[in-house]
Amino acid sequence: MNEVQLFQTRQHMLNKKFEVFNYEDITLDNIDFHQHDYFELYLFLSGKVTYIIEGRQYNMLPNDLLIIPIYALHKPIIEESKDQYRRMVLWIDRDYLNSLCSEQTDLEICFDNVSKNENNLIRGMPDVALTIKHLMKELYKYNNDGEFGSDILCRSLIQQLLVYIRRISLYGTANVMDSITETPLVNKAINFINENYTEKLTLEMIAEHCYCSKFYLSRKFKEYTKNTVYNYIMQKRLTLAKRLIYKGKPISDLHFSCGFGDYSNFFRAFKNAYTISPKQYAEIVKEQFSAII
Repeated sequence: MNEVQLFQTRQHMLNKKFEVFNYEDITLDNIDFHQHDYFELYLFLSGKVTYIIEGRQYNMLPNDLLIIPIYALHKPIIEESKDQYRRMVLWIDRDYLNSLCSEQTDLEICFDNVSKNENNLIRGMPDVALTIKHLMKELYKYNNDGEFGSDILCRSLIQQLLVYIRRISLYGTANVMDSITETPLVNKAINFINENYTEKLTLEMIAEHCYCSKFYLSRKFKEYTKNTVYNYIMQKRLTLAKRLIYKGKPISDLHFSCGFGDYSNFFRAFKNAYTISPKQYAEIVKEQFSAII
């Protein structure tokens, strides 16, 4: 078993329960904004990274943990560093997460609480960081060893990890506010976009909702998200389209569901973003599933 992996660009799950990665890269191309229909835990180990989640910038320190809910648009900004970019990542399917819960304990609250408090970062004391790192490494090891009972051990480790994260979030972690950069204006714009991006949406409409000029909004939005308003909306729509294709929805109807005016606009935007057509992407997804059945 390899102890570390090089980054893979796949942003959908092949395993219907969970996937865990132990990444180490010397150099890495820019990673665009993306979102998932599964939960993600991101444990930062080394390098120099600022992580953006729905407009908030997190200046990462070693052993910081990011909790990323379903459909949250996010990306890392990776800067040059003398240290390799190392991190561990856990993806958890929602149905599988629900199967880990009990009548007394709802583990999804770990992610719901993040959305309500609008803070995705947990920065624990050294003993906290050591425990989280240990659980993640054990999970990665047992998920890859193929030995008797590995599935039971992995299930238990994910439960332990989420319970532990929930407890430390309740009882206190290090203050991280100095590591978070955000602005109420951009947050208001993002919330409005997230509620309306499948409908007809213009910069003028968003600016009117935020009580400012479209020029001021555009400048502030780009400053804090490293993205334009237009690209943010397109990424939301295109990621939704990929998610629906992944679930087997008919391609001919996707432009209605994703906020595109017509199919030709949807086709052009999809191909410009991913260099392949929606039909070709659907064929790739089908081949990937056939390979693991």
